[in-house]
Amino acid sequence: MQVRGAPLIASVAVFGIFMETYKDGGMHFCKEFLDESAELLQKTRPTAVNLSNVMKRLMKETESQEGIELVESVRRFAFKEIVDETRDNRQLCWHGTQVISQLPRKNADGYTIMTICNTGSLATTSWGTALGVISGLQDRKMLRRVICLETRPYNQGSRLTATELNHQGITFQLITDSMAAFSIPVFDVDAVIVGADRVVANGDTANKIGTCNLAIVAKHFKVPFYVALPFDTFDFKTKDGDKIIIEQRKDDELRYFNGSLICEAKTPVFNPAFDVTKAELITG
Repeated sequence: MQVRGAPLIASVAVFGIFMETYKDGGMHFCKEFLDESAELLQKTRPTAVNLSNVMKRLMKETESQEGIELVESVRRFAFKEIVDETRDNRQLCWHGTQVISQLPRKNADGYTIMTICNTGSLATTSWGTALGVISGLQDRKMLRRVICLETRPYNQGSRLTATELNHQGITFQLITDSMAAFSIPVFDVDAVIVGADRVVANGDTANKIGTCNLAIVAKHFKVPFYVALPFDTFDFKTKDGDKIIIEQRKDDELRYFNGSLICEAKTPVFNPAFDVTKAELITG
């Protein structure tokens, strides 16, 4: 978790391989090493599809290459990826802002948006996905406030998203994940915007655990639920969400809080990092 956020995971993986081309002047860098590295990296985060997509492109780009040709291809690929990701991210933020700004709002002062996890500049190479769209609304003076879920058990919402919102001067309220249903009518939430780690062929979406709960609650209150993602987060080869591999996190993330044990040490734990939101719950 030193690196998290599907777009950033992919970018860091590419630049990790890129840095290897400078060791020993690139003399040890060969196709076998590249293939093994790509395979190892893909196994580290099986749910976030951006990582496997970028590794597949790299393998195709460097097919049958060796020596200095291979080294130069990897270097060109890495810089092209970072430029493309930044461009795509900014287009995503612009389009997302356009979509949300067409929605009716409950308060003349601006939109109230609810979000979960961290989807800002700490999770991408640029402005962010869901939080990037929220920032776009702020820039247009169309944002009233953000309702930010803490995102248990790893607290990316309270540790990271709340920090980004504070640094941007955006008005927000931090709530626990279990307060979402109560908070939607209390704060007159206009829309929910989340990110994604994988969207499969039928539109089912894997995102941080708690996203599915939020989608169900949003549907109950007739609040539009949007997923903000770059094209690289699509996985058209997987038919539906039931086929998505869901990562399991360490049990102690639930057993401990602030470094202190809060239950019996051998308490059995189920700690998936992601859940799957069915396509019918997603507005767009």
